[in-house]
Amino acid sequence: MAYYDVGGLFADTISYNNFSLTPSQPTDYFEFTIYNDNREVNLYLHDISANDNADLLLYRDQNGNGILDNNDALMGFSGEDGNADDLINFEAIPGTYFARVNRNKSGSNGTVTYDLDLSAHYNVGALGSTPKSYTESLSTGQLKEVYEFELSGTRYVHLTLDNYIHGEADLRLYQDNGNGFLDDGDALVVASLDGDRFESIHYKASAATYFAEVEYDEFDLISVIDYKLKMSANLPTHKFSNLVVGEVDVGDITHNTPDQVGLLNDTNVVDTYEFSLDYYEGVNIRLTDLTSDASIVLIQDSNYNGIVDTGEIIDSSYTFGTGDEQINNVEVSGNYLVQIFQATFGGDTTYTLEFDHFSTPHA
Repeated sequence: MAYYDVGGLFADTISYNNFSLTPSQPTDYFEFTIYNDNREVNLYLHDISANDNADLLLYRDQNGNGILDNNDALMGFSGEDGNADDLINFEAIPGTYFARVNRNKSGSNGTVTYDLDLSAHYNVGALGSTPKSYTESLSTGQLKEVYEFELSGTRYVHLTLDNYIHGEADLRLYQDNGNGFLDDGDALVVASLDGDRFESIHYKASAATYFAEVEYDEFDLISVIDYKLKMSANLPTHKFSNLVVGEVDVGDITHNTPDQVGLLNDTNVVDTYEFSLDYYEGVNIRLTDLTSDASIVLIQDSNYNGIVDTGEIIDSSYTFGTGDEQINNVEVSGNYLVQIFQATFGGDTTYTLEFDHFSTPHA
């Protein structure tokens, strides 16, 4: 019997490669800890030597003595035939666990070699229009965090990331290949790697399991990155995002504010521009040069929570077709967000966003 202390298990995959079991030492144990929050534990036993067999078991240290004994609870088992891969996905509460790899003597000849991967991520469950929020940290010792979620039908997935204290993190969205954990076989569908404080993804997704990955930027020299991740998934009839961050900061509107040019498609169904108005300033907003139907809403995130709450949509424009969209006579000083999004029957479209500044006699 060989024993290995894995330590804390998080989203970063920990791999033990080319390990071996023999008739005289037929079992390996891997102890790990889940801290603070429930996580989905992923154990993947693979590359078992040809013509051999090994089984995978998961136990919880039920009595808290740090030793795998008869009082501990078996939480999962995988015993595929031959050298087929074994997989355990288990929703674990905080505590100490043991992964056990057994040489299956009835299906093995001599030494059995194997690889074992261990990881643990957050399982969000079914994602809907009600935003879900997570405040976490990354560091050089924990390089990424992963959030699994399910969609039952076509949805517009909105993810916003605020690296609110120090550093930068990247945001990616993957579609699961069916094994229940993030690995090299999962398809990257879209990424936000701007290197700014804010990252966002707005994606038209079909029914499937997805993983949102927040990863420490390898070029960042900050030891700890604190972030807030928000997630929602709206029905196709509700295309604008109820999550907002300033993806593009236009700044204070003046006579010289340049036009903004962009593109909407199924991998980017929403663009959000942040701007401000000073005292005695006003603006007319116009969306032009459309090649398919798109609409705009003007938002004032009064409580700065990154969520569009009741009463925070100031104005909107929903002209059918490719005609211009306009929001006029915005004259109250403050900070604003203008969101451009595909209309209900819209497709891919380019656009130009114009800000027509004017002076007002009042603050």
